[in-house]
Amino acid sequence: MVNMTTDEDGIADFLRCLAGLERKNSQLFEILSNKIVFPSIKSQLSKIADDTNKHAKILENISQQIGNPKIETKE
Repeated sequence: MVNMTTDEDGIADFLRCLAGLERKNSQLFEILSNKIVFPSIKSQLSKIADDTNKHAKILENISQQIGNPKIETKE
């Protein structure tokens, strides 16, 4: 387990992984919203997709500011 108090690169790697998960969640919500017929629900799911994509960008930005991540995410 990564020592989160002293290992800045480990924290950056962890945040980069979280960013990747957020990107995948965004894609899943977008796919789900495309399959829904009800406009209000479709809109809400699209908003969730947009928000999780924003979270991914924020986490990626933070990880770059903290350290030099060693783990590369696959798209």
